[in-house]
Amino acid sequence: MSGRKASEVSSLLNRANKARNVFDENLDNELEKFSNNIEQYEKQYTENESIILMEVSQEALKELSYEIELLNKEKEKLMKVKKRNYSSEEYKKIKKDLYFQIKKNDDESKRIFSIIRGKSHYCDEEYRQAEVIYKNAKKIEEEKTKLEIKIKNENSELLRDINKLKQNYLRKKEINEKVKKLNEKAKK
Repeated sequence: MSGRKASEVSSLLNRANKARNVFDENLDNELEKFSNNIEQYEKQYTENESIILMEVSQEALKELSYEIELLNKEKEKLMKVKKRNYSSEEYKKIKKDLYFQIKKNDDESKRIFSIIRGKSHYCDEEYRQAEVIYKNAKKIEEEKTKLEIKIKNENSELLRDINKLKQNYLRKKEINEKVKKLNEKAKK
């Protein structure tokens, strides 16, 4: 009857550690970018909302109906950007849970390494435990990858919203400038 040797257990644990080491700075960087973009979004949203569209004067309404019709069409083009509540807290919690799972896996791995160190007979039970650690490490790696993808996708959506807000901001300023000119033109 042949069983697993300590070197096989050690090899499996080392593969688990390699899978675990993939848990690198990428997740931290993505979370930081996301948090920074949330701040930028909040600032841009506030800035966009601070611009109140000017009203066309009664004189301009009477005398410049064509220009005002064009202006109203421009106002309609303004994108309706609904305020969204972006948050990185959920992702930070998931990341923390993943780090906890990694720590638990590492501790179990160290325990098995200490058991097999210098063990000359078969290590079938330890190999089964090492397989569990390896599977856990692969699962953690997959969860981390999914989390990174979710953050990147939401970050892309956030950047699109920021760009919409910037466009609206500029359009509002342009519209206000046109309203101002129409009002001045009507006074003359």
